[in-house]
Amino acid sequence: QLNIAPKTTGVVVAHVQAGSQAEQAGLQRGDVIQEINRQAITGVKDYEAAAAKIKKDENAVLLVNRQGNSLFIVINP
Repeated sequence: QLNIAPKTTGVVVAHVQAGSQAEQAGLQRGDVIQEINRQAITGVKDYEAAAAKIKKDENAVLLVNRQGNSLFIVINP
C-alpha cells in the first residue's frame, strides 16, 4: 500500500529503474508527480504532454508529493 491521500492529484510512480536518472535524482516508488516545470499534472495525459516538452540535456523540475510532504526533485531525463 502506498499511503496516498484520496484527494491527491498527479501521477503515481509505480517503479523506478535501478541506476536510472530518476533513481539518482531521488524519485521513489509511491511518489506522486504533481508538476513538471510548473505545469500541473492531473493524469497520464498531462504527464505525457509535459514530458514531451523537455528538451534533451535540459533539467526538469518535478513537484512531488511523498507521503503527504511536498518536495522538488531535479532530474535530467
